[in-house]
Amino acid sequence: MLAFLFISQARAVPAAPAVSFVASPRGATVSVVAPAGYKLAADAPWMLSLTGPTGGAEVRGSGHTLASPVPIPGMSGAISGSLDVGLCTLDGTSCAPTHWQVTGELPTARRVRQALSVEVPQPPVHPFGPDATADALDEALARAATSGKMVLVDFSAAWCPPCNQLAAELLHAAVPDPVLDGYEVVVLDADHPSSFPAKDRFDVGGYPSVLVLGPDGAERTRIVGYPGLEAMRTWLAAAPTSADARDLAAGPAAADGPRAAALAWTLAFAGKTEDAAETGADTPERHLAALALDPDPRELQWILDHAPERSLDAAPLAVDLAEKEPAVVLALCDAAAPLARGTQLADLLELRAAAVPAGPERLALLRGAAAVLVARSTGNPALDKPHLTWLAALYEQSEQPEAAVALLEDASARWPDEPTYDLPLAPLLVRLGRPDQALVVAERALARAWGDNHLRAVAAQARVLQALGRDAEARDVAAAELLAVPAPPVGTNPRTDRYRATLQRLADGTDPR
Repeated sequence: MLAFLFISQARAVPAAPAVSFVASPRGATVSVVAPAGYKLAADAPWMLSLTGPTGGAEVRGSGHTLASPVPIPGMSGAISGSLDVGLCTLDGTSCAPTHWQVTGELPTARRVRQALSVEVPQPPVHPFGPDATADALDEALARAATSGKMVLVDFSAAWCPPCNQLAAELLHAAVPDPVLDGYEVVVLDADHPSSFPAKDRFDVGGYPSVLVLGPDGAERTRIVGYPGLEAMRTWLAAAPTSADARDLAAGPAAADGPRAAALAWTLAFAGKTEDAAETGADTPERHLAALALDPDPRELQWILDHAPERSLDAAPLAVDLAEKEPAVVLALCDAAAPLARGTQLADLLELRAAAVPAGPERLALLRGAAAVLVARSTGNPALDKPHLTWLAALYEQSEQPEAAVALLEDASARWPDEPTYDLPLAPLLVRLGRPDQALVVAERALARAWGDNHLRAVAAQARVLQALGRDAEARDVAAAELLAVPAPPVGTNPRTDRYRATLQRLADGTDPR
């Protein structure tokens, strides 16, 4: 887990590196110089991204390439961007990846040296927490009525890994993405009661749910989950002219052939199983929809036989078949492996591990999945955050529980305004036979929680109390939470209904331990 030590090490860097832009008749270059007391990490990767009115540039390499100025495309005007670079103490005993915000004004002169401003990035606007509101949606719709822009509404959650990935790579990237130029962007905290009316209005379930609304407030299309940066850009470019919302409202039964199958797959992937009606079209989407509705090895085999290029889409739907039908699941992993990129490799290793018997092979596969996540870490906390709870789970499953504890404690310290990492840490400590420590963590989660997260934190606290043999107290705290927080109308927010049902079982003393 060395690549994730940025959480504590990066704080030790006392000053920013110096970044200078040089323009001459021979071309433009950029130089990076370590701050006093530090040197550039020679073997670590670095990347500088800049954008401005005349275009953008992204240059990267290994640290040793920064020993001399690096050629970049000529630019001018106001620029902004980011620098990721490894820094080491002069004696080389401590190194850490660092992330910086870069801004400046580049003159048009052909012979000039210009120092850029390099600072710790300002945290993005944080839409989550006890003070969250849905006001931004009304404000964006009001602006769109004048500007004619589309409104992008991201129903998101602080604890949701794909939500965090979408935010870091696109919605709140250090350099604004041009694909968002035609949108008013709104992020709603799906855990806060202020978002519940909008979730009910638009029938939102899974997260992230990204909706595109017209200037009139009518939904044009939506996507559930995060398919990756390039796929998301493609989707956003086509969204303003999409008729998906109209067709989805009518349902697959109102469409014919492949379109019906595609709608069924979209609905099934979004968890709307009751609306994902069977269709007669023999397409990959139809079989993926059927697989999402009811894990059936025959549907998985159809994908392998007729659409192996969709194996990655089928992989998340095959988890429930791993133990019962290991042969077909292992075949799916083999078909999907050449298609996988980045952390998708970790997904496949974890799926393969679930399909083999407990023992050395499973352990090696789980450790391999963890190693993939570590290798894919960037040193940028925002970009690495989506994978931390997953990595902690892999550490525990692969018999490295102390690494999981250390990772979650570190993340809890870095993001002290949310209970995201305390919620899995408390039960982990219980499983390790340390309920006294678990209670401290559960109470810390409770102090940080809000909305639906508060219901989850109370449930975590009650379960730790049970582990301590304080059953009556566990029942009391669960019952008190149910009384203190009024329940929304049933069906308004299904997650709230589930969390309250868990608390009711804890209050009744019927929750399985």
